[in-house]
Amino acid sequence: SMRPFVESELLRTPLEEMCLMTKKLGLAPGGPEDDDGIPAFLSKAITPPHEKSISNALSLLVDLGAMLPETNDLTTLGECLSVLSLEPRVGKMVIWSYLLGCSRVTSQMAVAMSYKSPFVLPPPIMRREAEKAQLALSNYSESDQVTVLNAISKRDQLRKKSGEGAYRDWCRRSFLGPSTLQMIADLRKNLSRELSVLGYADP
Repeated sequence: SMRPFVESELLRTPLEEMCLMTKKLGLAPGGPEDDDGIPAFLSKAITPPHEKSISNALSLLVDLGAMLPETNDLTTLGECLSVLSLEPRVGKMVIWSYLLGCSRVTSQMAVAMSYKSPFVLPPPIMRREAEKAQLALSNYSESDQVTVLNAISKRDQLRKKSGEGAYRDWCRRSFLGPSTLQMIADLRKNLSRELSVLGYADP
């Protein structure tokens, strides 16, 4: 049977971003064992998350180098991650990409990983055709990330050179959702603005 109410988002989603934002806003200045720390602050919610979930989130942020273990204060990396609208591990990947010289591709991949797949579910009779289209788009790399990255690049090329009609026809033949690709493009612009705020060049 269905539940009478939707479960609280605090119980359904990872807490790492919530912990970063709590520290950034000064809502929980204390350490993990203090009365004004993150665990104590989140425990005051109407439907508080499980203590283990909070502990796991803080441990992950410490392992990433985003928080100090004793005080849970944000490090320089943590300050950067608190600005990015990305899961912290994905955000750290983007920041590292600037050091490795692959920020453009990594930023596109990070946004795609943070949203749903752009591929639409075909009817059963067309699934083999859809699989062939995905395989061709992946350049036979057998990588979901590379496939989506190629789809984003192809979208940019078609929108710039061939017009809306050709773009939508390609989406139909490739079993891609135009609205999902547009959302990924919008999220990519948002990430570029966030990176600019941090002083990073537009990827």
